[in-house]
Amino acid sequence: MKPDFVIGGAPKCATTALFDYLAQHPQIFATVPKEPHYFASAALGRPFMRHDFSAEAYQALYSGCLPGQMAGEGSTHYLHHAPAVAPLMAAQAPQARLIFCLREPVARAYSHFLFRYSVAGPHDLGGMGQRRDFVAFARDPEMFAAGNYADNLRVFLKHFPRSQIHLVFFEDVVSDLAGCLAGICRFLGVDESFSFDLSRRSNTTAYPRSTGLTSMGDRLVGAIYPRLSVSGRRRLMRLRKRVLFSPRAAKPRISPEERDCVRSLYRQSVLRLEDLAGRDLAAWRAEEA
Repeated sequence: MKPDFVIGGAPKCATTALFDYLAQHPQIFATVPKEPHYFASAALGRPFMRHDFSAEAYQALYSGCLPGQMAGEGSTHYLHHAPAVAPLMAAQAPQARLIFCLREPVARAYSHFLFRYSVAGPHDLGGMGQRRDFVAFARDPEMFAAGNYADNLRVFLKHFPRSQIHLVFFEDVVSDLAGCLAGICRFLGVDESFSFDLSRRSNTTAYPRSTGLTSMGDRLVGAIYPRLSVSGRRRLMRLRKRVLFSPRAAKPRISPEERDCVRSLYRQSVLRLEDLAGRDLAAWRAEEA
């Protein structure tokens, strides 16, 4: 059963960029959509991220794979749903090679928070609604799980040999993208000398053009949102993002107090990851991380 490989998380750790770069490689077949979330939907028993593929429909995503190509997908929520996903994936695709992208967990959570704000407005995790600050967002059990890499990796290691798991650190992607892609190619057994077009950018986060204008707009959106149908709400939120946000706008800064609070949530997880990955992560624990 396909896939031959999966980029399984974590969200906001450059997974989309890496997947899109790998799709350039002639020896690699990448699914459309990138995130079918088949193993999450099947394991959790509910449609996940608006996708609900049957096993047959999921396999059909690979129908265009040519002989000799490594075929894969990139559902970023597999890692933090490890207890449900890992055993099912091991049962159905035990040969799959797993790539997990990891980022300093406070920065990952803040990037996720800003992304959710750009697409969902003043929100709880379910969408437009009561505003939540960053600390409350990070304390949500699902958001915490998304950055609790060590415990989730341990689950996957119970079902897959270490040789089938490749870790990519966000800092290395930033400092040596070409080297990271070559390492992934070696892991997948494809030509690592392939020259990727590194000028392309994927999935850039948009930030508020103006804090005051966004606040005014959100009050208006909040008044209209409850009266609309589901499709109307989606159109409204797309319009909101297009008008009020831009990837060229300045990124809002996290306060030192918020950073310290959220960092404390992950301190023990980071220590466990150091042992698991065999990598010094002192920078993730430093005050300036």
